Amino acid sequence: AAGPLTTVRDNHTATLLSDGRVLLVGGFVAASTYLDSAEIFDPATGTSRSTGSMSAPRINHTATLLRDGRVLVAGGTTTGGNALAAAEVFNPAAGTFGTPVPMAPFGREQHTAALLSNGQVLLAGGYAGSPPFDVVLSSAEIFDPTASGGAGGFATTHGMADRRRLHVATEVSYGRVLVAGGYGSSGGSIAEAETFAGPWAIDFEAFPGPDGLLGTADDVPTPVCPPPACPELIGLGGQYASLGITFSQGTLFYESPPGYGDPWFSDHYISSTGLIASFSVPVREVSITSYSVHTATLTAYDASNNVLGTSVLTNPSPGSFFLGTLSLTTTQPIDHFSVLPEGPPGSPILNLDDLEFTVGN
Repeated sequence: AAGPLTTVRDNHTATLLSDGRVLLVGGFVAASTYLDSAEIFDPATGTSRSTGSMSAPRINHTATLLRDGRVLVAGGTTTGGNALAAAEVFNPAAGTFGTPVPMAPFGREQHTAALLSNGQVLLAGGYAGSPPFDVVLSSAEIFDPTASGGAGGFATTHGMADRRRLHVATEVSYGRVLVAGGYGSSGGSIAEAETFAGPWAIDFEAFPGPDGLLGTADDVPTPVCPPPACPELIGLGGQYASLGITFSQGTLFYESPPGYGDPWFSDHYISSTGLIASFSVPVREVSITSYSVHTATLTAYDASNNVLGTSVLTNPSPGSFFLGTLSLTTTQPIDHFSVLPEGPPGSPILNLDDLEFTVGN
């Protein structure tokens, strides 16, 4: 049988840790007594013990288990009824909370936190709860646990179509989060759902592993070419198909020999003379980095091969290598895209890296 908690608490969070224990965070004893304390319940012994405390008491927050085993505690209401504009990350190994991480650009409570396949966390909606932001929110932000040397950091992203709080949010496929229901700005329930997405990045340093996700522990590292066989070409094919993108046959990984002279060349990238890839998900934004001596043109097409848009990156110093980004946004879903160098097809080769794409509704 389970034993008593170390502290009376309600309106708190409970997060299952990687080792099977449960982290209980915050809450209050009564309407005027907010808690900054936390405790860990061990189902194997039926006992609970105190652990480190947060820097600020909170209720109406979220607590999300990160892929590295830590727990992100974000937002919520603190003493006085104000919405917190900071998060704290709990480290179970140390039993402590880290330095508060500022949220962007203001506090939120009664929001949702959805763990994404790339290890980041999407915070969406909620209630600002204190002047001058005493409103229901449509904004969203993304927490990256690897930012700032592992301390984590937030960045704003595009918001929802509707303001909502007390809703639900869950990732339904790689890069796509379903946000449903909740209370709107008028106080009534919302009978609608919407989908949030991306952008999601591929840096060509790893393939998705058996779980079909990129950025998880079972990723397959991109092979490094062994001297003296460098450079080595590796066919891409459909290694990223689980993410909704399939690279055309003939599009290749390429890694230059170690010690080539330019650190950028030690990275993996694509050498392109034609069609790059096609999508099986509705993509409306694409960007990709080019490192080349040639002017490059990114072209997006629909399923009937009609041009949806183009982006041109012009070399300011013809004949010299330069680094730049091609990007475009379309109103219709992109079926496939190409990045071509100046001149006739198949002539110069472009070196491409850091692909990002945004999945829409």
